[in-house]
Amino acid sequence: MESRKQMSSSLVWVVAATVAAFAAIILLIKKATHISVSLIVGGVILTLLSYPPSLIEALFQTVTDLNTLYLMVMSFTVAMFAEGYRLSGFITSLGEGIAAYLKSPVLAIITVPAIIGLMPVAGGALMSAPLVESVGLGLGLDSSMMIYANVWFRHTIFLSYPISQVLITTSALSGFTVESIAIKQLPIIAIMVIVGYLILRRGIKSSTKTVFKGPQKPLRIAGTPLLIALGASLLLRSLMGKFGMPLGVALGIGILIYLSDLTKSNFKQMLSSWRIWGITIAGFSIIFLQKAMVSSGASEAISQIISSSGMHPFLLELSIPGVIAALTGSPLSGIVMTLPIIAGIHELQLNDVSMIYVSSFLFYIASPAHLCLAYTAEYFGKSIGSSYRYLIPAGAITLVLAAFYLILT
Repeated sequence: MESRKQMSSSLVWVVAATVAAFAAIILLIKKATHISVSLIVGGVILTLLSYPPSLIEALFQTVTDLNTLYLMVMSFTVAMFAEGYRLSGFITSLGEGIAAYLKSPVLAIITVPAIIGLMPVAGGALMSAPLVESVGLGLGLDSSMMIYANVWFRHTIFLSYPISQVLITTSALSGFTVESIAIKQLPIIAIMVIVGYLILRRGIKSSTKTVFKGPQKPLRIAGTPLLIALGASLLLRSLMGKFGMPLGVALGIGILIYLSDLTKSNFKQMLSSWRIWGITIAGFSIIFLQKAMVSSGASEAISQIISSSGMHPFLLELSIPGVIAALTGSPLSGIVMTLPIIAGIHELQLNDVSMIYVSSFLFYIASPAHLCLAYTAEYFGKSIGSSYRYLIPAGAITLVLAAFYLILT
């Protein structure tokens, strides 16, 4: 009896430590602390409060894990590529070129934010906002609808984008390949686009055609570095393993430098950018938090509580990652914090990983801490809340349809 009481007391203490750690992460992110720093602080708090020696164990396991090196190298190359596209102006030419080629205002609103979304830069929806505005005005869209359209359609591609940091991290943590997760989620992208389009149609009040200016750089030139980076990263991954992916992106960076007007000054600016180094450090902090949850006993403790609650794991996957992602403004937080919990209940299947990913992602889109949403709302001079009458229904409908899809497949 005494032993059982001690176990119960220890379990409660570990759970309390976990709650304190998560609360610290959420508070830090709300205070505009970078996600990389927030996750490290949360991991330190978790280990010190639950079992102090586990801090050393978690750090050692993080440093010696090849996944840590892979995530940091991959994050660095993708961030450099994104920043180079932005500084060179190629990202604008790419968006303008696609819009001019389509010659359809509605297709342009659906496609251009997604194309610019190929460059996963924090707050990057601001790049496509001027194009959405020029097209949206011709269609008679109000500002709230344009905020919704810019943010929603920008993020459709990230469910299956092979060089997205979120997808790469999910693959590394779950053990499933990037390709398998991406392919599984392709139908959910279709659901997102269809739901988004049906809501967009409600706001169209005019059929005026918009005349697009020609891009500064031809579309074939602006898109070449991106196509080479994508193709080479996937090819090299199949030939060399996962470390072939950053080599493929590095090749894309080289092509971008060759074709663009990037200078040594731009390159120095890229290397000194906290935007790049923050994303790189996030690769370390993500693995560290995962190791901290395991070494401190938090994953096992939470798994025991959830298992005894009788709540179906699928319902947990549907809700918990999304709530965490919405509170922290980071889909990575929802995924990183939830995967170990579900893995402690039963062996992870591809559908489990996909549901956790989709839940985190859809809740995150409407989060007040989501930079893309905040920057877009600021650009259009409206509050974030004004777009919720479109974002929340779109997210809820997509989540329900995605859940049905994953249950049936």
